[in-house]
Amino acid sequence: MKKIWTTAILTIVLCTVSLIPTLQAQSSQDTLTQYISNLQKNPNDYALREKIIKHVQGMRQKPAIPEEARKHFIKAVTMQKEAKHAKEFEYAASSYNQALLIAPWWPEAYYNLSIALEQSGQFDAAIKALRLYIVTNPTPANARAAQDKIYAIEAKKEMAAKGSSSEATEEKKKITTTTEIKRDGRFIAYNNGTVLDTRTNLMWAAHDNGSAISWEIAKSYCENYRGGGYTDWRMPTLNELTGLSDSSKSYRAQYNDVHLTELIKLTIGSCWSSDTRGSDALLFNFWRGTWYGFRNVSDNLGGAALPVRSGK
Repeated sequence: MKKIWTTAILTIVLCTVSLIPTLQAQSSQDTLTQYISNLQKNPNDYALREKIIKHVQGMRQKPAIPEEARKHFIKAVTMQKEAKHAKEFEYAASSYNQALLIAPWWPEAYYNLSIALEQSGQFDAAIKALRLYIVTNPTPANARAAQDKIYAIEAKKEMAAKGSSSEATEEKKKITTTTEIKRDGRFIAYNNGTVLDTRTNLMWAAHDNGSAISWEIAKSYCENYRGGGYTDWRMPTLNELTGLSDSSKSYRAQYNDVHLTELIKLTIGSCWSSDTRGSDALLFNFWRGTWYGFRNVSDNLGGAALPVRSGK
């Protein structure tokens, strides 16, 4: 009898021990998921990014790069290859940032992001991206090269600072000397990629981000948008999106006809609003001309991002 009990206990112990790696892996994945969710709510939390990178390094089973992150990465690489001006490099950086909100441990994405940021003149952000790349534990040679690149960017930053006064004057001149290129009723399109609604005095981006993304990524996209040289872009409210809808106007988007001025180009028919309820956010549907309902903020197929700012 004693032998039977001993065997049974031993069997239970062995089964328990065998389950430990599985339970640990599940726990690590749950922690990673929570970290990423927190980061998507606060993309500028660099301490959290570093924590995520180190957490992934300690995981037994390394997470794969999600397909959605890879899509944004490939788009960014393509934009970066084709870019010729600082603004175009900003578009590439924005796509890299979207990839890194989904896979914030990805070394190559941080390195490429640093290059795009440097080429767009965002030196501080480029240095931060390189420091995160170094945290990912690259080879000694690559870590050395990244650190040397940080020194080089710091030198460029110092040189740029010496001419910052004249550059600021030139940038202000660009903003104040934008020219009108087309009108559509109360809407005026300018040559800097912005559209002014003269009735509401809201300035809109002339196009959305180009694909369906989650609310969290859309919010980050809007807040980091730099169209026209402005830095105060944000996600629109449901009422502001509703104000754009016009049943008397129509053009073809990717899948459906949408009803708003042709000066603002939408890829898909739905756009995220800043209106939220718990973990859900409201979408506005431009082919129906009404709000679409609440969707989870992490839903990658929810809607597009359309930045807006005050035109004052």
